[in-house]
Amino acid sequence: MKKMILQANVDARLRNKIQRSQVENLIGRCFKEHGYTGPIRKEDVKRVREYVKKYSWARDAVERIRLGADYWASMSDKELCAFIPTENPRAYCPCYGFGCPLCGTGKGWNAFRALTTSLATPNRWRCATCGQWWGPGEEVVCKTRKGLKRFMIGDDGAGWEVPDGFPAKGHRYYFIAAWRLYKFFVMFASRKAAEMTVEGVDFPMTAPDSLAVMYALTGNSRYAHKALVILNRLAQLYPTFDGVINIGVSSRMPYISWITAGEEEIVETCVSAYDLVFEHLARDEELVEFFRREGHEDMDNDGKVTHEDLRRNIAINLFGYMLEWIHRERRSSLNDWTLWEASHMALIGRLLENPRIVYEALEGQKGYRELMTRLLYNDGRFYYNSLYYNNHAPEWLAAIGFVLEGYCDGKRFKQPIHLFRDSSIPLERLVEFSSGVVCSGRIPGIGDQAVPRKRVTPEDAVKLFINQTRLIPHYPWLAERIGNPDLFIKELKSFSPLWQVKGSIGCAVPRPPQDAIWLTLAIPEIERLVKSASGQDMGSRLFTDTGLGILCTNHSGIRKLHAILNYGIGGCDHGHRDQLALNIIAFGRELTLNKGYPFTWSGSNKVPHWLFNTIAQNTVRIDGQCQHAPGTEVPVRDHAGKLHAYFDEDIAALVDGSCEPVYPNSAIHYRRSVFLIKDPDNPFIVDVFDVEGGTVRDYQFHAQADANGKQFEIRLGDGKTPKPVREIPAFVDSRFMYDIKTTQTRADLTARWWIGDEEDTGLAMTMMQGAKERTVIIAKGQAEGSDKSLPCDPHLVVRETGKGNSQFISVFFPYQGMVPNCQAERMKLMGVDGGSAAVGARITVGSRTYVVFHDLEGVKVHQFSYNGQCYNFQGIGGVILEEKGKMKTLVLSCGRIIGKGEAIFQTESAPEGAVVAINEEERSVEVAGFHLKRNGLKPWLLQWRKRPWSYWVANVEKIKRGMKLYLDTFSFKDRGKDFLIKIHDQVRCMQTTVITQDASGKWMLNGKRRK
Repeated sequence: MKKMILQANVDARLRNKIQRSQVENLIGRCFKEHGYTGPIRKEDVKRVREYVKKYSWARDAVERIRLGADYWASMSDKELCAFIPTENPRAYCPCYGFGCPLCGTGKGWNAFRALTTSLATPNRWRCATCGQWWGPGEEVVCKTRKGLKRFMIGDDGAGWEVPDGFPAKGHRYYFIAAWRLYKFFVMFASRKAAEMTVEGVDFPMTAPDSLAVMYALTGNSRYAHKALVILNRLAQLYPTFDGVINIGVSSRMPYISWITAGEEEIVETCVSAYDLVFEHLARDEELVEFFRREGHEDMDNDGKVTHEDLRRNIAINLFGYMLEWIHRERRSSLNDWTLWEASHMALIGRLLENPRIVYEALEGQKGYRELMTRLLYNDGRFYYNSLYYNNHAPEWLAAIGFVLEGYCDGKRFKQPIHLFRDSSIPLERLVEFSSGVVCSGRIPGIGDQAVPRKRVTPEDAVKLFINQTRLIPHYPWLAERIGNPDLFIKELKSFSPLWQVKGSIGCAVPRPPQDAIWLTLAIPEIERLVKSASGQDMGSRLFTDTGLGILCTNHSGIRKLHAILNYGIGGCDHGHRDQLALNIIAFGRELTLNKGYPFTWSGSNKVPHWLFNTIAQNTVRIDGQCQHAPGTEVPVRDHAGKLHAYFDEDIAALVDGSCEPVYPNSAIHYRRSVFLIKDPDNPFIVDVFDVEGGTVRDYQFHAQADANGKQFEIRLGDGKTPKPVREIPAFVDSRFMYDIKTTQTRADLTARWWIGDEEDTGLAMTMMQGAKERTVIIAKGQAEGSDKSLPCDPHLVVRETGKGNSQFISVFFPYQGMVPNCQAERMKLMGVDGGSAAVGARITVGSRTYVVFHDLEGVKVHQFSYNGQCYNFQGIGGVILEEKGKMKTLVLSCGRIIGKGEAIFQTESAPEGAVVAINEEERSVEVAGFHLKRNGLKPWLLQWRKRPWSYWVANVEKIKRGMKLYLDTFSFKDRGKDFLIKIHDQVRCMQTTVITQDASGKWMLNGKRRK
C-alpha cells in the first residue's frame, strides 16, 4: 500500500498540484467538531425509524440499503482500501468520441455507452451493439482488404491504439484506465456506474453512504467503521489523483472524474456519509490502529497517529481538495454545473461548520443568488435552449435549497435560510417553466434531446414528475400537474427512495442511499398533496421572456392536441437553429420529430451539419442559409423574436411571433402565426408563415412516418406528380436527403404522413397556394442525426423564388383512423390585386365552418368575400365559428372590427401610451394616456411598439396621468445587464375580444350583453 501511495504522489507532483497549506486556509482550518451538521438531523433519523415500523415501503427501502451496506461491510479493511484504484491515469470511458472499434457505433445516442462492463469482468468491455469483447489479452478478428486478420489487444494502463484494419484506426482506447473510473463510480457514484455496466445493475449501492445510513438507523458500529475506512483511505489518495485523460480541460479538471459528470456525486456521497458517522470517529480505536499499521501520516506533528490525524486527513485532503476543485472550476464556467456546484460548496461548508464557505456559495461572487438572476429568464427558463434540459433543471438548480433549508449559525446567518420562500430568487419560476413545457407527458423536441418516436403512455407522463418529487411539499401546485395521482404514488413507492428510472439507460438505477432519509420523511406528505389534487391538465401557456407559445385543446389525456411555436428562444448551448419552427404533438406522439442529439459527442462534420442546422427543421430557410446563432456575449434581447398576438379562447388559440434577427442581412419579414382551432371532434392547426427577403424561400416540413419513409403521399390540385430529378436542386443537401423528386405548380397541395401503428396515427396537410408558381420538392431525410440512413422521415419543401413576400398558408389535421373530411380554401380579398399580406381562410369540418383571418400590421380594414358573402376584419388575428351558415362565436386579437354581412362588430381600440415612470422595486411602470375602455378590457399583456418585449400584467391601478401597471416579472433586467424598459417607450395593450350568442340569440361581448 505504501508503494502505491508513493507512486500516486509522484504522478501528482508532475502536475504541480496545489499545496496543502493553501487548502487548509481555504477551509479556514475548520476540521469539523460535531456530527449531524448537514441537512439530515438526528430527529430526522428518529422519525425514519418510526416510519420503518409503520410503512412496508419504508421497510423495503431500508432492506435494500442493508443489502448494499452488508456487501461492503463483509470486506476486510484491507480489501476496502484495495478496491479504490490508486493509479493514474483514468478515462471517462474506453472509447470516448468514437464507439466500438469494430462496428463503429454504440447503443443509444452517446458513444461513452458503446462499450459496457461489470464487476465480474475486470478491465474487459463488451460492445452493446455487436457484442465483441475488448480488453488486454482479448483476441479480435477483423476483415481487412487482405482477408481476415487476428489482433491481440494490449493495454498497460496507458491505452491501446487501434491498428490499421479497423474502422477506428488511430483512435486510442483506454480499457484499464476506464475500468479504474468504473470502480470509483461503483463505490462512490453508482448512478454513473449504471451507464457503464453490462446488463442492468449488478453492483451494490455506493459504499460510504449506504454504510453510514445503516449506522444511523441501527447504531451498529461495524457500518460506521467501514465507512470511515473508505473515507480516510480516499482522503489519503484524493490529492494525488489527476482527473481523466481523454476529455476535459486540465485547468478545470477535478481529481477523480470529469468536470461535468461524476465528481459532484462523489462529493455528495462523501459529505453525507461523513456527517452521519463523524461521532463514531473518536470512539473507533480499531480504525486508528489499522491506519497506524499502514503508515498513516502524523498530520498534527505530535509524534503519534491518533483520531485527530484521521479527522484532519479527511477534512483537509478530502473535503479541502474537493473545495479547491470547485473554486478552480467556477472561475471559468457559467452554466448549470456552476449552480449545482454552489450546493456542493454549501454542503462542505455545513459539514465543516464554516459559515464563510456557506456564505460564499450563496452570496459570493458567482454565488447561487448572483447566478440565478443572471442565468434565468424572467419566465423561469434557464439560458440553455433545450426544453429537455430546462425540464430537468430544478433537480439540479434547486439542490442548494435542500442543502441550506433551515441553516442558521447565529452570526453570519442570524435567521434560518429558506430559499424556496425567497422571492428575490426566481426558483419557483424555474419550477413553473420546467413543468409548464410538459405537453401531455412529452417534452417538445426543441433543442438537444432524444425525442422518442414511440407513443407516450400515462406512465411516461408520471415519470417526468418523479424527478421533481422533492419539490412538491415546497410548491404544492406541482401536484396539480401530475395528472395520475394513483400511478404517481405507486411509482414513487416502488422506485424510491432508492431507485430512479433513467430513460436513456433503460433500467432503474440506484439513488444515493441518503436520499432514503429525506424521501421517507416526505412521502406521506407528498401522497396527501397528490391525492388531494384535482389533476387538471394545463391549458395553453405563453412564456413571454423566452418567446415560447404552447397552444393546446381542451381534450384530456393523449387526445389533447398541442401546437408549439418558439418565436424567440435565444441564449446558448444545446439549441438548434430552428426559430419559428412548428412542433405538433397529438395522440401521445410528437408528429413533427425533432432531430435529437448527435450520435456521438464529437460527431463528424456531416452529422452536426444536418442535426443542428436549419435544413433539418420545420421552418423556412432564406437563400438556403442557416439561421444566425449569436454568441452568449450578445444580450439575448438583441436577437429575440417579437410577440405580435396571443389569445387562448374556447374555440381557438393563437400565437403570432416574428424573428427577423436570425436572418440579419436578408429578412424583412420572418413571421409565423399559428392558429389552433379547438373543434371538439377534429381539432386542427392553421399555419400562416410570412417571409420577405432574399430570392429563394423554402418552406420546410417533415413528419413522422414509417422507418423506411414510405408512408407518405402527396397530391397536387393540377394533377401533376413530382418526378425524380436529373440534377439536385440548389440548397438540397444530398448527403442527408435522397429519393429527391420535384415539380412546378400553382395549385393547392395535400400531403399525408402516417406512422402505421395500430391506431393508424397520421398527420394530413393542405397548403393553399397563391398566384405565384412554386417548386415542390419531396425527399427522404435522416431522422435521428446518426451516421446511419434509417430511420428516415419524408420531407416536403415548397420553394418560392423572386423578390417580394412569400405567404405559406397550411392546415394540419392530426388524425387516427380516417383523415377527417374537410374543405380548406383561401378567401378572396376584395379590392386588392394580391399584393396584400392579409389573409382569409375558410375550413369546414362536418357541420362547423371556421373562418380565419390574419394581417401583419392589424391597422387596415379588409373585406373578404365568399359565395357572395362579405366579411370585414381589422386586427392581427381573428376566428369566426359558423354553424349552418350562421355565426356563433367570434374571436378578435389586437383589432376593432370583425363580422359577416350585416353583423359587423366594432369594438374599442386597444389602450396605448408612453412609459413615463419605472419602479424596479415594485416592478411597475406608469403609462401616460393609458385608460381602460368602457368595455372593461384589462391590459393583460403589455406589448412594446418598437422593441421585442411583452410582459404579463398582474394588476392595474388608475393614476392621474394614466395607469400604473404592475408587471408579473422577476426583474426588469436582461440577465443582469441593461434595463429593458426605458422612459418614453411606446406600449399598448394586447387585447382579445370574444363575441358569442347566448341561448336567446342575443350577442354577448366579453361575457356581457352587447348594448
